Amino acid sequence: MVEHTQGRPLCAADELRVVDADGHPVAPGAEGELLTRGPYTINGYFRAEHDNQLCFDPDGFYRSGDLVRLREDGYLVVTGRVKDVICRAGETVSAQELEEQLLRHPGIGSAAAVPLPDPALGEIACAAVVFVGAPITLAELNGYLDERGVAVHARLDMLLPLASLPTTAVGKIDKKAIARQARTRRHSPANHESCLETYH
Repeated sequence: MVEHTQGRPLCAADELRVVDADGHPVAPGAEGELLTRGPYTINGYFRAEHDNQLCFDPDGFYRSGDLVRLREDGYLVVTGRVKDVICRAGETVSAQELEEQLLRHPGIGSAAAVPLPDPALGEIACAAVVFVGAPITLAELNGYLDERGVAVHARLDMLLPLASLPTTAVGKIDKKAIARQARTRRHSPANHESCLETYH
């Protein structure tokens, strides 16, 4: 195992594909969904044709739902989940990668990125954050992301400061609850008096 990777196939019989949303192979090192086929991968669900059509491609590769990058040395780096993305102006933004960048900022204790519907861009990127110490503005955070080389289409459009991030009954961050809060505050008449900001 190499640090910061999730390893590589166990044996030579394992097959991997990294594909885009249309099922086409991505360029080397580019992000895409991981598809697998081999002796350690299931080849179908019993009496569940509908599920099999959803979970396997026509060649029998299992759709993992993981977004990955395949390194030149064959090691995989998981960047997020297929459904945990923000589709902004035709570009796909990994919520997990955005969160990892935010959590590297010393003034942020926890963060969660969620998509919000937008008539112009399709979706916009909203980050719910818990500050450590003094609050940080949206412009300052986007400047920080710029310094770290984050692509322009992956910058934040909205910032939602919270005292703590809501969680589900099993302790996971509740992104649905965060999105509801953000939508409510975004359209509130008191929006400009709150800490919610919009960036374009």
